[in-house]
Amino acid sequence: MFSVIVPLVDFALIVGCAYATRLLHLEVVVEDLLTPALTALPLGILGGALFLLAANGARLYTFKKLIHTGPNIAWSLVVWGGCLMGMSALGYLFALGDSYPRTWTLAWATLVAVALVTSRVVLRGVILWATRRGLFRQRLAVVGATPRVIDLVAGFAEENPEADYEVVGIFDDRINRVPPRVSGIPVLGTVDDLLDYCRRQLVDVIVIALPWAAEGRNATIVRQLRELPVDISLVPDLDTSLLPPRGVLWLGKIPTMLVSRRPLTDEQLTVKWIEDKILGLLLLLIASPVMVTAALAVKLTSKGPILFEQERFGFNQKTIRVLKFRSMYVDKGDLSGQRRTVRNDPRITPVGRVIRRFSIDELPQLLNVIRGDMSIVGPRAHAVAMTVGGRYYDEVVAEYAARHRVKPGITGWAQINGSRGEIENVAQAEERLRYDLYYVDNWSLLRDLRIIAITALLVLVDRQAY
Repeated sequence: MFSVIVPLVDFALIVGCAYATRLLHLEVVVEDLLTPALTALPLGILGGALFLLAANGARLYTFKKLIHTGPNIAWSLVVWGGCLMGMSALGYLFALGDSYPRTWTLAWATLVAVALVTSRVVLRGVILWATRRGLFRQRLAVVGATPRVIDLVAGFAEENPEADYEVVGIFDDRINRVPPRVSGIPVLGTVDDLLDYCRRQLVDVIVIALPWAAEGRNATIVRQLRELPVDISLVPDLDTSLLPPRGVLWLGKIPTMLVSRRPLTDEQLTVKWIEDKILGLLLLLIASPVMVTAALAVKLTSKGPILFEQERFGFNQKTIRVLKFRSMYVDKGDLSGQRRTVRNDPRITPVGRVIRRFSIDELPQLLNVIRGDMSIVGPRAHAVAMTVGGRYYDEVVAEYAARHRVKPGITGWAQINGSRGEIENVAQAEERLRYDLYYVDNWSLLRDLRIIAITALLVLVDRQAY
């Protein structure tokens, strides 16, 4: 989170300082606030962009660098000095001295330096406050009530009495043959119980502490747990120096082998959250005339409510209530979603056919996005009772629940690749799942923006919406 927020704050400080010092330098009146902006903002934006690029290259925004305030301040000032030298060279090259007086640029440079130091001191206070309250503490669940757990817990205690890790419980399928507590940690149930626990409670990392000789059992457990949005690692039997560096997840001083990673890091989650809030509000504003028109059309042409709510799977398989404009006759709708919508479905009203054809019925889901239940882009939210071949999805489609490791979206990778509309058999369901899992495992902001742009075009030409 801090690795995203701090750069944004730095950029805002650099641009804001440019405007403030220019305002004071010109001694403008309140009625003329635009003049300093025209000259200050271009240089402020350039300085902010150069600083972010250089600071990011120096890895000053990693959490490990941010928590060491003194060195971070020193390096931030060095980077800022380098940016000033670069901008001075550009100013000399393009003869911009008259546009940017020396007294103003010196005042700006000094104020930015003071702002950077102040922000890092404030950040240290925020981090200390959050650390004391355990906000950065990672919650670990352990699979296997083995002697390794004793070493694991002892390693955390040796690392730091106020450790950044909290072992919430131990899970073992041999529940009747293990003690109720191991090294002071409660044994909470089996691996199946762990799946349920992770649906209800926050867990960041699952550590499998079984012997590597139990290869088949370890592989089965990993397959079971891969559907969860957590990191999964194994405590190794062998010398950890033999492990590939990128495959090692250090839990304090304890090296483990990472075998499954959660799809989005904290930084990526923050970026996606910002994307959803900004684009959600913007799209809601743009679409509001269409939504008002659709709401009136639904209300005036058929009995029943304007909106239709349906229970669907959300993040981590939690149930959410998804909003849509009602497109079916109120006495023929299917709240469960078990009955599929087909082409020329007699349950759909005349207005419903129009709004479904252009996906207008899904615009209320922007409210789900703003509420935090959904994302703009992600695997489509499936009704909890949705079936294929007469059976529930998770009964016939392997790894189906793995698509719920991110929030569901209004549109997604599967939809822009032609995999939308009616699903008639298991093969089609598996194909759509492959698209969903590809998106989950390969998320990027650029891919999201691409999906949104293509979706906007498909609304006009796609014939699979009905």
